[in-house]
Amino acid sequence: MAHWFSAVAKRNGYFPDEDGHRDDYRGYLESLRAADASIGAVERALAELAERGRETALFIATDHGRADGFREHGSAHPESGRVWLVATGSLVTARGYPLLLGGPRRLADVAPTIRDLARLPSDTSPEAGRVLDEVFVAGSRVRVAARQ
Repeated sequence: MAHWFSAVAKRNGYFPDEDGHRDDYRGYLESLRAADASIGAVERALAELAERGRETALFIATDHGRADGFREHGSAHPESGRVWLVATGSLVTARGYPLLLGGPRRLADVAPTIRDLARLPSDTSPEAGRVLDEVFVAGSRVRVAARQ
């Protein structure tokens, strides 16, 4: 999906990160609006599938935040290490803003969550993240894991 989104973004001429690096705040906001419209189209399609009984999940995150000065990111700007995540779909049973149970999370935690939902084997490497249990209402993940 990330690859699909990058291709759509480039084809439609919006790429928020590049606008940020150019210090083009107006372009950045326009890019975000266009990206939001594309994500909205995907979400609506998934909602239609869910209404027909299909299992769906959509995870949206940034690969990095922005520095306080807006233009930069990276290790010299620790505040840019904070990102957000939106998780929705019929398999995502928690609603609202869940608390960070068990401490801070990493982007590496998204992949194990999707692998779990897709019933794929776990990644046992030391760098692998852990399932984001926060996106499931207590007890609902048991149902997801039990489907394997």
